[in-house]
Amino acid sequence: MFDYVYSYNFVGKEKGEDGSYVAHLFRFKTRQNRTIIFRAEVFDDPHPIVVVKFFDKAHRLSEKRYSLLTNTGGFGSIVWTCINIMFKDLVDGNPYRSFAFIGAPKPKEMEQKKMANTHRFRLYANLMKRKFTPLRYQHTMMETCSCYLILNRDYCEDKPAAMAEMLEALKKTYPNEAKW
Repeated sequence: MFDYVYSYNFVGKEKGEDGSYVAHLFRFKTRQNRTIIFRAEVFDDPHPIVVVKFFDKAHRLSEKRYSLLTNTGGFGSIVWTCINIMFKDLVDGNPYRSFAFIGAPKPKEMEQKKMANTHRFRLYANLMKRKFTPLRYQHTMMETCSCYLILNRDYCEDKPAAMAEMLEALKKTYPNEAKW
């Protein structure tokens, strides 16, 4: 299930609306010929953190693109490819980067207004614990907003306020994506 990594291409970069980050865009095709867009919103100020997101290109115009399902059955390979991009293209670019994601609610969870401890959040959290070693990364789960931080210990070790400042930056940039 998690043993296959798709070939991917770097598509380009774009500045965030408020100028606080640069989005690095990648794309890959699944075995079912669906195009997946991987978006890494890279913040370097005040701390190096990357917010990772992905969606099916067919849903790119939808406000709910991060919540909609691809229904291809290839979820494991999609996530594994995203993790591969994180390591090969984003950590290599700056070995001090930390990562964050918000587990978007599935459509049924959205109907129930369930933003805390979403299904995706639990699934992604389980995978991240396996791939990002606790020797190098500190894992911080905030179930109430389905937010997961993967803090780079080499960077944060001598910066006790880094986690709180990263979280504050996420709240400011993504006020509607989670119930902070």
